[in-house]
Amino acid sequence: MATQGSSTKQLKQTLGFMDLMSTAIGQIIGAGIMTLLGSAIALTGRSVPIAFLISAVMVVGYSIPKILICGAARVRGGEYTMVAMLAGKRMAGIYTVVNTLSNLSLAMYSLSFASYFISLFGFGNEKIIALIVTTLFFVINIVGVDVMAKFQNIIVIMLCVALGLFAAFGVGHIQPDYLTEGFLTNGIGGLLQAGGLLTFAVGGSTVVANLSAEAKNPTRDIPIVMLVSTLIVAVIYGIIGVVAAGVLPVEQVALLYFLRFVQYLIFI
Repeated sequence: MATQGSSTKQLKQTLGFMDLMSTAIGQIIGAGIMTLLGSAIALTGRSVPIAFLISAVMVVGYSIPKILICGAARVRGGEYTMVAMLAGKRMAGIYTVVNTLSNLSLAMYSLSFASYFISLFGFGNEKIIALIVTTLFFVINIVGVDVMAKFQNIIVIMLCVALGLFAAFGVGHIQPDYLTEGFLTNGIGGLLQAGGLLTFAVGGSTVVANLSAEAKNPTRDIPIVMLVSTLIVAVIYGIIGVVAAGVLPVEQVALLYFLRFVQYLIFI
């Protein structure tokens, strides 16, 4: 049974297994698949789906400490509390500063959304749209974690549908020589390098550790969610990798995704 302090009991424990799963998957799926896929294909060619599985193993490996802690106790404060328990108050303070500074980058996501919105619809003020988006998500989180979870579920469904459509429309255009040409273009070393690079795209499931106090059964659900969500997204990304690397020659695919990465940097 999860250990609980009096402060933990003050929070509503409303998040079930699927709420945590959608949060983890939503945290993993992001710009990493678009910005790093081309580089991974350049490193290992059409064996990039295997690289995604390797990256999932790496991510699970370095997540083991959090998985064990979350499986042993309900931890209010999530990662901050873990640092405080294991390394003391000084390191917890350093973690707070670093975490605060790193989260200032969230503004870039709103600005990026605003840029894409204007490009798609042809109207709007970038700063105003970014402010509206930032305020919307802030309000959703303030209203309550249960509301946030429902909103997160909708977003994750949209993300998965978008990736599924990409795969569905592209699978029919995969070249017949997929398994005979362009595999392991830089050997095992290139495959491992691609796997290491893609850990940025596959990582992120450990964010659910910060929801331990609001979860119904955190010691059971959170470790499973961390493991399963990472593997699910790695498989989805592997399918995306098959389509991305199989439609055109490897060199052209790597160049196209590199240009996409440059475009992404310009937008943010």
